[in-house]
Parts: sequence; structure tokens; C-alpha cells
Amino acid sequence: MKKILFVFFLFAHFLSYGQYTGATPYASEFGPNQSVYKSGANWKVFNVDENDIETDAEVLVKRTANKSKVKIFIIQQIDRMIDLEEIAEAKGMKVSELISEIEHICYSGTKLNLDYYIDKIMDYDRQEEIYDYFMNAETDSIQDALDEFEEDEYGEDELRLMRIKFLSEYAM
Repeated sequence: MKKILFVFFLFAHFLSYGQYTGATPYASEFGPNQSVYKSGANWKVFNVDENDIETDAEVLVKRTANKSKVKIFIIQQIDRMIDLEEIAEAKGMKVSELISEIEHICYSGTKLNLDYYIDKIMDYDRQEEIYDYFMNAETDSIQDALDEFEEDEYGEDELRLMRIKFLSEYAM
């Protein structure tokens, strides 16, 4: 019984000093407007207000929220089978910029079905030719594809859209 009480006492002692609660004994030394930074092997405390330091949380929240809204909007519009020109116009961007955003969405692991739009701008034989190229190519480089199809006059946007289709169907 004494051993159990002793273990309980030690456990309570550790909890009171924050060993298991995640609290650090030095946390009270830093004020709300101070940040701790590591510089090499040394730790330094800076006053955020006096040194015009932006904390990581402020930067990430602003950028992530806006990017996420745009990506969600793009995915929703593609699911509704809205033309890419209309989506780009709604967000005040060029179609090539929109295609770049779609590529980022695909590279992050989201599958997108752009068949409705690709079928509208390209006939089946042209799609098949580009698709076969990406199936057999060693790389998915657009520049390599442009060099390969130079005489067939495929546009960069067409090749990028077909690469997105290929990635959505096979690479993920």
C-alpha cells in the first residue's frame, strides 16, 4: 500500500509541475507579444511588436484561406461542367492560370474529370494521339510534348489539359 501511495504521490508531483500536461516551467517568463526563435545553437527572445515580426500563424492563415477558397470553387465548377473560360472569368484570371491551378489540384491528389471540356475543344483522334504519347513518354514534361507534336500544331493548353486527364486517370 505504501508503494502505491508513493507512486501516486510522484505522479501527482509530476502533474503539478506540468511534466505530463505539456506546460513548460518557463512559459510564464514570455509575454503575449514575445516570440522565441532559434538562431544556430542559441535561442533568442524577441518582442514581436517592437521588432515588426510577423508570426507564422498570421502568414499561413491569410494565404491558406484564399487559396483554399479558389481551389474549392474550381473543383465545384468543374463538377458542374462549367467551361474553363467562364471559371477563369469569374475569378479574374486567364485560362492558362486556371489550368495551372487545376494542375496543382491534381498534383495534390484530387481527381478531376475534364472530359466534358476536352471533348468540346478537341476531336477524339487528337485526344487519342496525345493520350498515347503520355502513356509511352518517359516524362510528363509539357516542353517535351510540345517538341514532339510541333508539326501537328497542338497548343500548350491542349497538352496540359490532356496531361491533367492522364494524371487523373492513371497516376493517382
